[in-house]
Amino acid sequence: MSTTTGGVSMKKVITTGLYCLCFILLQDCLVFSADNNINWLISHWGTLNADNYPRFSKINQIFHRVAMVADKPIGIKPTLKGIKTIGDPWASCCPDGTIVLTQKAIDYCYDNASEAIGDSRMAFIIGHELAHLAGNDFWHLNVLESVYQYGKDAALFQAILSLLRKTEDTDNTAHAREIRKKKELKADKYGFLYMSLAGYDPGAIVGSTENDFFDHWANRITSQVAYSDLSHPESKQRSDFLRSQMNRMIDQLNFFHIGVRYYQLGQYANALDYLEIFNKDFPSREVSNNLGLIHYQLAMGCLAECLGDGAFRFQLATFLDTHTRAETFKNQAVRSSHISLKDCPQLLVFKDEIESAQQYFKEAVAKDPLYDPPHLNLSSAYLMASIVSRQCHFKESVLLHSAIAELEKIDSPESINNLAIAKYLRGNLADEPDMFDWSIRKLEHIKKEYPGAAYNLARMMDERGKSENANIAWEQYIQMKSTGVYYQIARKSLKKNEDKQSYYSGLFTETIPVKPGLLDARTHKMIKNFHQHSFQVSNIAYTFYSDQTLRLLVSGDKIQFVESIVHKDLCLNDIHNNYGRPCRIFDTQFGTTIVYEKFALDLIDEKVRMVIYF
Repeated sequence: MSTTTGGVSMKKVITTGLYCLCFILLQDCLVFSADNNINWLISHWGTLNADNYPRFSKINQIFHRVAMVADKPIGIKPTLKGIKTIGDPWASCCPDGTIVLTQKAIDYCYDNASEAIGDSRMAFIIGHELAHLAGNDFWHLNVLESVYQYGKDAALFQAILSLLRKTEDTDNTAHAREIRKKKELKADKYGFLYMSLAGYDPGAIVGSTENDFFDHWANRITSQVAYSDLSHPESKQRSDFLRSQMNRMIDQLNFFHIGVRYYQLGQYANALDYLEIFNKDFPSREVSNNLGLIHYQLAMGCLAECLGDGAFRFQLATFLDTHTRAETFKNQAVRSSHISLKDCPQLLVFKDEIESAQQYFKEAVAKDPLYDPPHLNLSSAYLMASIVSRQCHFKESVLLHSAIAELEKIDSPESINNLAIAKYLRGNLADEPDMFDWSIRKLEHIKKEYPGAAYNLARMMDERGKSENANIAWEQYIQMKSTGVYYQIARKSLKKNEDKQSYYSGLFTETIPVKPGLLDARTHKMIKNFHQHSFQVSNIAYTFYSDQTLRLLVSGDKIQFVESIVHKDLCLNDIHNNYGRPCRIFDTQFGTTIVYEKFALDLIDEKVRMVIYF
């Protein structure tokens, strides 16, 4: 029997209150109470899928790419629903993380547009809705639903509703409406950021030929909801705001892009400068994770100077970069260190760098506990610190326990690799059970998926005096990997001569109009009409030039690096056949960057998309 007040059912009071407050707060998001949610839409109109709407497979891919880089509330994992509705197209976000797109909304993005432009439009719209989710724009609704679900108290509900009405953005004053407008504009701004970080072209949204997209979207997608009262920006106001902000945001995104590029090239100090600048305006889990990786790499360089091969006792997995680390320090690592560890001048630098890495990884975890990479990277930072725990006054048992705690939150071949190492090391401590056999079984199971496991398998066998088994594992490793410091250490362990590796030192076959070096008059004339972003880093002036196919970083009269779209249809096998083994391989969630001595290649879906000269 429902609770009543003054002859009116408690459920009716609360439901009415929910709908009224939802309308005030969330006019651009069709939000329903717990008893009348997205299932109502599905039951009335039906859902989209790959069978009844083939394009929906691509939309799902776009959604996952954007969701991967977007900030999210703790405990919420966004999902996508496509709805077959009639009438105006629209998009919305629900408090449980469901992003709703109608078929007409999707179709509109691709009307009179190329697939690439349509993809970018769709990514922006998804990013806008994810920004509402990240901003917790639904907290008022969540409070009211909690009261209904757990309280069933009419007086309590009325008291909370009264309090919510007094908060600065829930009443109908001009001040409250202005706050809600700003939330919409902020969602636009971060929607643009997320789609850009996910690898979609911002030029498709703000380019000169597509500038009317915002006006059309605002009028056709949200005219009957978001713009039906004074709580949301007018379409022209929204468009003008976006256009005023986008160029600045594109310029800011250059710092992120250049920082990541320098990281891929192993130039960590430069990468740190650019990502720290970007982090001031757009702190996110991705940036925190990348900053942590930079400090981790710098820490490892210091440890290699102190320990030589000892810094590479185990191959620890990190994300995003599973290969670069091994190459960057190969010159100082493949030798025996003649410096006493306690006397090594780089030890204090290592301590500072590894603690900075841990802090950034913790920040990334705090921003999104469901995001796996910083958990894996933090475990590697703990394990790396445990190598020199006594000299750096770290407590080894605490470090190993912390690493295991992070790894038990995720499940992948890389995390199993690190977990096997952590438990093996903890089993070597006094009063701890021996975990050698358990670790060996785990590494055997994943070595085909993660070749580094074979290296670690060999190391553990060697340390336990099982030389014959160790040699088998070393041999397995060098059959799977043919480059890097771990490869050289494995060969040395087998008493094989050092492999004098040679890398392709020529140029990429497709000619580009500009290469690094002196900025001559011809190049200067060619780029004078490019978009230009001038800035200073460490008191040095730079300009980043860009158009649709070419990007250059210039300092004074010197071109630092050049990026150019690749027009030839080349796949990963073509690259391996034409250029042999690379110096470094950088894996990302979207593709791969392969680095040779004089150029690098970006690949997406195993197709070459861009060449980089440096």
